[in-house]
Amino acid sequence: MITVDMLQSYEKDDLAGVVPALEAADIQQLVAWLDEKDDNIRYKSFLLLQSRSQQYSDVTLIGRSLLRNSDAPTLTSAISG
Repeated sequence: MITVDMLQSYEKDDLAGVVPALEAADIQQLVAWLDEKDDNIRYKSFLLLQSRSQQYSDVTLIGRSLLRNSDAPTLTSAISG
């Protein structure tokens, strides 16, 4: 699982190479870090999630919101319901 130390050790230009190794728990952790006060943690988390959304279908960025695709049925039900 990804740790803060690992995240901070990645250079911005190297983040795309990390994306294929991300697992579901890593994605959940990255989403949680979007609420961190540390700008570097938030920014790198966002960049990883953004890159993940461009390469895989398990994360979707909608405007400024992030949606894990496993949450989509719940969101759709809430909107249409």
